Amino acid sequence: MSAYEDAFIAEAEALSNKLIAEGDARLASATARLSHCHKRVKKTEGIHRNDQEHFRKAELALEKHKVSIVAPHILAAYEKLPSVELKLKIAEFEHQRKTDEYQRLQAKHLDASKSEIRLKKANKQLTNTVETLTAQLEGKSSPQEQTLQNENDELKKKLDLLQAQLDSKTKECDAKDQAVEDLREEFGAYQSVYEDTWSHRHDGCNELAAALEEQCEVLQNNFEALQGINNTLEGNLNTLHHKLNSAAKERDNLQERYKESIKAHKMELEDLDTFECEGSSGFHLERALCISRASEVQALQLVDQVNHDRMVAWNQLHEHQTRLSQENYASVGAWVAARQAPSLSPTLVSPDFKPSEGDENGWKITGDCDLSESSSVEFHL
Repeated sequence: MSAYEDAFIAEAEALSNKLIAEGDARLASATARLSHCHKRVKKTEGIHRNDQEHFRKAELALEKHKVSIVAPHILAAYEKLPSVELKLKIAEFEHQRKTDEYQRLQAKHLDASKSEIRLKKANKQLTNTVETLTAQLEGKSSPQEQTLQNENDELKKKLDLLQAQLDSKTKECDAKDQAVEDLREEFGAYQSVYEDTWSHRHDGCNELAAALEEQCEVLQNNFEALQGINNTLEGNLNTLHHKLNSAAKERDNLQERYKESIKAHKMELEDLDTFECEGSSGFHLERALCISRASEVQALQLVDQVNHDRMVAWNQLHEHQTRLSQENYASVGAWVAARQAPSLSPTLVSPDFKPSEGDENGWKITGDCDLSESSSVEFHL
């Protein structure tokens, strides 16, 4: 028997014991009430005797009042009074007195009727109590005991119904436990069959992770090399900027000197302007100015070329990284699609998984990086 059944039976027994205890308490209370009722019956009988005596006295007084309505002394006084008004007043007074007396007698009669009704109710209740106690003493069942017996029968029926429900639930639980045990056995068989396949695929995942780490290291080395080249180009660019600045300063100095010379020798230049030759100072100054301008243009072109080379190198690095990322992503996606993990359903998993026989080292991913020095990167999975 399960703990649930024990608890339920214990609860039913506790309820039955509680009902029995309540019945005993009610029986003791009824016995006490019976003794109290005997006392009240004696007291009520005395009150009833007093009420009956009072009722008889009231009826006698009423009959006497009906027979002799007017007292003899009032009649004698009435006969002696000559005034009609006085007679009327005396008659009204006598009528009012008789009316009040009649109302008092009616009230006493009503009280006697109420006392009789209360006495009848008390006698009826006492009779019922005596019958109940007599039935209990004789061994018969009282109405309260019959009610308790009916309640006990209903509780027993409910207990039987709950017991039947408990049995059905127990059977369902046993069936579910058996189904769980069957599933555990099937899962153990499935795990033993596909354990080797899972181990092989986990090893493949570990190899792929190691290969990806090697590829990341190679890409990091290439990035560091490209970073060094970029630093070199930046150094060259800074040097050219310094040269350009010095050339610009020298050009400015020459222009200032040329302007100062023009101002100082303006008259001489005007005189010599007509027969200027290659050996004159103005010719040399103009030639130096042209050379400085050409140097400036050449320096600017060199700076533009360096910036262009730098931008091309960064674009090549970005394209190379993008291409390698796409190739790695495609390779990983293909590898995952080819070596997809088995489903939880045994019917959807193929245990005949084997790597490619044509390639012992797995997959091979190659990529070219067009930098200052041509290089090639190979990845083996």
